[in-house]
This record gives sequence, C-alpha cells and structure tokens, in this order.
Amino acid sequence: MLGLVSLLLLPSTGRCFYSPSTGRWLSRDPVAEDGGANLHAICGNDCVSKRDVLGEKTLRIGFGFDSSARADSDTIRTIRAGMLFLLKMVVMCVQQSDCGCSSEVCTVQADYDYNRANKPAPEIAYIFPRDRALAVSNIGRIKAQGSPVLITWRGLYSHGDFKPAGSWEGVGSIYNVQDSDDVAIAHELGHVVGYVGDADDRHHSTDENNLMYYAPDPTGNGLHPDCQWCQKVMALAQ
Repeated sequence: MLGLVSLLLLPSTGRCFYSPSTGRWLSRDPVAEDGGANLHAICGNDCVSKRDVLGEKTLRIGFGFDSSARADSDTIRTIRAGMLFLLKMVVMCVQQSDCGCSSEVCTVQADYDYNRANKPAPEIAYIFPRDRALAVSNIGRIKAQGSPVLITWRGLYSHGDFKPAGSWEGVGSIYNVQDSDDVAIAHELGHVVGYVGDADDRHHSTDENNLMYYAPDPTGNGLHPDCQWCQKVMALAQ
C-alpha cells in the first residue's frame, strides 16, 4: 500500500511518472522507437535548453498503405529510419536560435492506418500526371493522425522520369519505401507545407547542403534544414 501511495504522489504528465529523486522517467517514451532509439530520452536528450510541456508539442506523420504495400518488418524499418532523420532535422531546427522555432517541439511520432482495401494501387506504377487523382484520393483516405504519407510498392514516374517519392502542397506525399532513402520523408514534407526555394522550379534550394536541394540521385540531397523549412514544418506540431 505504501508503494502505491508513493507512486500516486509522483509528478505525472498523465502519460507517465517522473521521479525527482533520480531525475528519470519511470516509464518508456510513449512514442517508442518512433521518437528515437533512446526510449528514456526527451527533448533530443537536451532538457537543459529545451522544454517538452506535457509532451503535447509533437510533429505527427500519418502513414497509410495502398493495396500494393505491406507493413512488413523491412517497410516499418525504412519508415522508422526516415522518422529518425526527421527527428534529427527537428532537433537541428530547435538548435538554430535565429529561426525562432519553439523549443517545445521535441519529438516526432508516426501513426499508422493499415487498411489497404480502400487505397487501390495502379497495376504497374503511378504515372504522373495521369495518376495524380488516384494518388491524391488514396492520400485523402489515410485515417492516421498527422501529415499523411501514402506508402506504396509501385514505381513513381513523372513525365517519364523515375521518382522515389512525390508530394502535393497542402495534401500529403507518396513514398516508395523500396526505392527511396531516409531523407525523403523530411524532404517531401517541405513540399507539403509549401516550401519556396530559389531554384528554377521555385520548390527547391540551389544550396547543395540544403535539405530541399534537388538531386537526380536522392543520395545527393542536402542534410541541413533552413529556417523556412523549420518554421513551416514545426508549425504542424501540436
């Protein structure tokens, strides 16, 4: 009984308990590995300079699967790698004090809609612009919380060129987990929130170090977010 009373008196966020005497949370991170490999860390493991008020400031990504995809171990592993990269970008945004990003945005979280029956995939590949309406419709059927990402095992082709991922401003993105890389989720999220760059297409940056730089080979994309990406993406956090 004494142990129960002691537990009830511990400070709590409503989701887990904190022990002031040890300076540790007594339970695992509620977002599990989607919030990072360290299940006991918060705020990018830097609680001195960052805050996570009740854990309510979270950037959520909602993943759905079309009829071609499977939520197997390889697919989930690829998604988690992309989410870990997205978390790295969020931490970098918070560390850029000149961007004015809220330090309360400390984690990312993946939510999943496993219903494939209502998201029909094309027989061979999504060919744009022909299949734009189908892709957008499938994205709109994702019931998971957060900015929607449609997972597919079909190829993506735009005007004859292969694309590992694609997106539409204010709608969501589509992601071929078999042919993409860890950067794609964060890069395409920039397009979803309306990133405006200095490249000729006005959607990318000409800085090769910028996350929104476009490279024909996806492995050539930049690995650093700029303030515009940070401010627009972090505004999605709730």
